Formats: sequence, structure tokens, C-alpha cells
Amino acid sequence: MAEEPLVDASDVERWIAACKEAPDRGAAAMRMAVNDAGNGARTQVVRTLARQMGVPVTTVRQSLTTIPATPRDLVYELGSVGGYLSLSSFDAQQRRAGVSARPWGRRRIFRGTFIIPRFGGHVFRRTTRARFPIQRLWGPAMPQELVRGTVPNVFEREVRQRLPVRLRHHLDRLFPSED
Repeated sequence: MAEEPLVDASDVERWIAACKEAPDRGAAAMRMAVNDAGNGARTQVVRTLARQMGVPVTTVRQSLTTIPATPRDLVYELGSVGGYLSLSSFDAQQRRAGVSARPWGRRRIFRGTFIIPRFGGHVFRRTTRARFPIQRLWGPAMPQELVRGTVPNVFEREVRQRLPVRLRHHLDRLFPSED
């Protein structure tokens, strides 16, 4: 199955001529189009990642970093740093059989676990039959989830849909046709 082209070539000659006359404006149009498409794709990635991980959209939005395209570097980067999220971040609730939490968007009971409010409300389990030592439990990590599942496909699909539209918009705005 052949891939469809990213940009419609119907107005390319007009844009090339206009960009040769004013290269700074042409680069600005491309930079703005890339950033617009990236920001739109970021919104969809945040929604998809929140659903995939089982955390609020606000948590994902705060954890993602973006590096917008510049005139010298027409690349929009989306990333995240950090480790695994504590299991207590996933609506953890103490039950008789253990802690109930929703990592990856599915609620389940982690048998034999417990929440210790004095230790930040985190979820723990015993590693031996004795009272101590105990081990803290973790859920998914944002950087890993960003490249797993449907998230990369959502980002690519959104950019493929938005970039041609935004490029046409910015080029038409910066280089109006002489009709």
C-alpha cells in the first residue's frame, strides 16, 4: 500500500518562487506550520497517554516536555523524563484483601498490599513474613509509555493530517496570491 504524500504539490511552484524572494518568510512559514502540527498532535498524545496509563490528563500534560521547531532546526520534539509513578498515583484505596488501584486504566486489587499514610500514602508489600522489610510498589513510567502502544501512531497520524493544512495556511498568509 503506497503512502499518500505529506504535502499537495499543486501550489509548490508559487511557494518556491515566493520563498526565493523572501527566504526568511518561507522558513518562518515552515516553522510555524511544524509547530502548529506538533502542538495539535501533542494534544492528542496527552489524551491517548492519559487513557493508556490511567492517570489524569493534567498529570500527563505536566510531565511532557516540548521543544518547538526553530528557523535553523525544523524539528518538533516531544518527550518526557522521569521514572515509574508510584502506585498511589492511580487512585489507590485500601481494601480488606489489599490495595485497589487503576494502573494502565484497569482497576485491580493488589493482594497482600497496604497503604502507609505516614510514608506519603504510598503502597507497600512485605518481602518476608516479618513486619519489615517492606517494598514500595510502582505503576507505569511516562517515558516508556510514550513510545509504546498507540501513542506513536497517534502522533504520526495527527502530524500527517495537520502539517499540510497548516503549511498551506501559513504560506497563503505570508505570500498572498496575486489574483
